[in-house]
Amino acid sequence: GTFSVPWDGIGYADPVNWFNVIVFGQRQPADARALEVEALRFAVEQAHSTRNGHGFSGYETWLGALTSGKIVADGNPYAARLLQEAREQAAAFLSEIAPGMPQSANALIEAAEHYRLTARAWATYKELANAGGTDAMRHAEVCRNASTAVREAYDAECAAIALLEQVLSVKD
Repeated sequence: GTFSVPWDGIGYADPVNWFNVIVFGQRQPADARALEVEALRFAVEQAHSTRNGHGFSGYETWLGALTSGKIVADGNPYAARLLQEAREQAAAFLSEIAPGMPQSANALIEAAEHYRLTARAWATYKELANAGGTDAMRHAEVCRNASTAVREAYDAECAAIALLEQVLSVKD
């Protein structure tokens, strides 16, 4: 999203940079369905982000780096783990909200499965990154396999987002 104050403009409060937000006023009841729909919109918005390295362009950047050799095949298993976990959580979320959106339930379940495929592809990448390889032949093989895993993750994520866009066009 867009913030009126950049994160580094908030200031520093202590060694771990915690900050507090205080909201004054009466507590408002939350509309669970509206929050779920907003989460879906946010996922779609982030996928189409124009910020370099975010959303779909992040996949393109990662693939380009693997292909060009700007990132080694054992590059960034930590980021792959975070992506894997995030997509597993996305799949669980979609499966959880599907029963409450009967007209969109099938699309949500299918999108959840695509996110599971995305998570599995990132798990594969993580395994490849952790395996590494020092000789040139092994390194080239790992790079090819890592590129394949990122491509599979990208394709599955595109399919999931297309389904979320479909869900957002339906009024349950």
